Amino acid sequence: MLDAPSRLSTVTRAIVTVVMNCGTPRNARALASAYDPFADIYNLHWKDSSLSWIGWCALMLLPRLRSDATVLDLCCGAGHLTGALAEAGLQVIGLDGSRRMLQHARVNAPGVPLVEADARRFGMRASFDAVTCTFDSLNHLLTDEDLLSCCQSVSACLRQGGLFFFDVNTDAGYRLRWKGQQDLRLADLPISTEYSYDPALRLARYCARADRCGESGGGPGEIILWQRCHEAAVVRAALEQAGLVLLEVFGLQGDAVVTGCTEECERLFYLCVRS
Repeated sequence: MLDAPSRLSTVTRAIVTVVMNCGTPRNARALASAYDPFADIYNLHWKDSSLSWIGWCALMLLPRLRSDATVLDLCCGAGHLTGALAEAGLQVIGLDGSRRMLQHARVNAPGVPLVEADARRFGMRASFDAVTCTFDSLNHLLTDEDLLSCCQSVSACLRQGGLFFFDVNTDAGYRLRWKGQQDLRLADLPISTEYSYDPALRLARYCARADRCGESGGGPGEIILWQRCHEAAVVRAALEQAGLVLLEVFGLQGDAVVTGCTEECERLFYLCVRS
């Protein structure tokens, strides 16, 4: 039996971010494409949840930006929030590693430039007033090194004084929300989902079983997504090493936003500035 640190290292090397039975990724592009079969489910089921993030942005980020500020929506997924930010008058670019997600984003965020790239290492110039990375996207980075690499890429693309706004699930949130099963029916697609969380490893697992995996998925499939519960100290260290100064931390408890919070909150929102 491996101890917890060894088991975590083994798991993260083996699965990186996504393991699928709809085709095993063989290279970096295939790994990014591993989210493609999940994209159709995400676009249908999480639209309303994604759009709710415009409220958090309006509360915590938008008052600090010019009305025509340039914003990179990192890990934009199917583009629901991306489109809402553009409708608010911001100059937005969406970035995601999944080609299928970006196909949905073209519909949900019409006219918004979209970039297919790895969130851990995207080489954009320092041209943005802000970067958003929402809906616990950074929890999909399973190692401290990947989290740091992403923060460094964000810092490099921000103008001096540019803002980075993101959220992460906490241990309390995983313990509360990531458990049990749910059966869904989206369009003509019956889906069985299962959530689980291992607090010792700080790893969460989402499994969706469906009759097909997206339009190009073929037959029956199983999609497994993993998340890492990053400790607050690890997040703060990555930000500091990347030259991002923490301005404020907000916590979410139910539907209430609180300040001066700890990981007892279900979700933490971070607002940082490039030094």
